[in-house]
Amino acid sequence: MCIFEYDEEKAFAAQRAEGRAEGALDILINLVKDGVLTVSDAAQRVGMNIREFRQKTGLDQN
Repeated sequence: MCIFEYDEEKAFAAQRAEGRAEGALDILINLVKDGVLTVSDAAQRVGMNIREFRQKTGLDQN
């Protein structure tokens, strides 16, 4: 196999998974901003601690 060959199906699957993860994070950010979820609850849902969640999402200004 050539170095430039790749499994297109695996590449698309990885891109879809990344997109879903980003979408889920966006939803959680909005739920926190709307007061539906606490930062703690949102962080737990994505497997982060509160500090990591705040830094990654830009919610650390609060």
